[in-house]
Amino acid sequence: MELRSLPNVKVELLKDTELICVFYRGKEIAHFHDHEEIDLRLSRAFTKKEQLKPETGSKYHHNRSKNSCSMQIKFLSKRTLNFFLS
Repeated sequence: MELRSLPNVKVELLKDTELICVFYRGKEIAHFHDHEEIDLRLSRAFTKKEQLKPETGSKYHHNRSKNSCSMQIKFLSKRTLNFFLS
């Protein structure tokens, strides 16, 4: 299934950048870095419930707060990518 086929979802370039972004109801919920990483914006309640912490040492977000609700996921292999897309 393509993301853009979902209701209220748009996939397009972020204004004045080359980042491919996913928007839901007009709000950015994710963007891609290169071909290997996605940055997801999650709710504070969800990150707290799941005890998620953002990855440290990002080459894209050097100063990300430890309390950030944005999580980066690297696609280390096709298997990793398939896990998130299925």
